[in-house]
Amino acid sequence: METKIYNVEEVAKMLRCGKTSIYELIRQNKLRCVRVGRKILIPEMFINEFINNGGAKIC
Repeated sequence: METKIYNVEEVAKMLRCGKTSIYELIRQNKLRCVRVGRKILIPEMFINEFINNGGAKIC
């Protein structure tokens, strides 16, 4: 099984939000991520978890 991993810009497009909103969700621990150096990566399962938990009103 292959896990899809997205960057902040791709997730923003998927959720129809701005990149700043995604960074804020990550900062508030509402959207989990993986950090590799300075790069922020978001596996598909974290996006699904965020949506299944009701998302957020920030977008």
